[in-house]
Amino acid sequence: MRAWILDTGPLVAYLNPSEKQHARVVARIEAFTGQLLTTTAVITEAMHLVATNRRGPSHLAEFVSKSGLQVFDFTEAVALAEAAHRMEKYANVPMERVIVTVQKYGNMSAATVPVGLVDALHSGRVKPGSLLLMPGFGGGLTYGALLVRWGSRVTPLGTSSLEFPPLTHTALELVNDVRTRQDPNGRSLAGLKAPTFAEARLAAARV
Repeated sequence: MRAWILDTGPLVAYLNPSEKQHARVVARIEAFTGQLLTTTAVITEAMHLVATNRRGPSHLAEFVSKSGLQVFDFTEAVALAEAAHRMEKYANVPMERVIVTVQKYGNMSAATVPVGLVDALHSGRVKPGSLLLMPGFGGGLTYGALLVRWGSRVTPLGTSSLEFPPLTHTALELVNDVRTRQDPNGRSLAGLKAPTFAEARLAAARV
């Protein structure tokens, strides 16, 4: 059976007629005869984004119920490993040829590409002359890929003695903190600018 793993972008576009890609997404989803899949994190984010319309959340709930959408909760390490194996199943690519980081860092969207590349280099899986396929996507509707022939150097030019400060909050806690300071009817620029990132803390520590 064919499967379509839905990200937040297509869900919001399907439910919101004012979205630029609404008609295209509706046509694609309604013509699809396989199994629709997604995660609880996607449903949570989509619910937040469609809440600007009073009927948005109920429309999302109706879609989940009527479409037979399977919703998976990939939050624990074991579940994230299962997500990685599902990706292998639907991509039909052996796992020994895939760089997987989701069970270590969670879903980072397109940031998975550079993080995965660094992990592969550190673990020695990238050899001189390796052919690397690096696809990336964001929001479910934006995607691209690079096919790269790696050069001869697979070791870093240098090392740094700097260390990141210890984490005091989980990524979910940081995201939820930003959300509490958002305008309930949309995204708040002030809220998005408010968090202090690791780079800023390191710079302040050196002063």
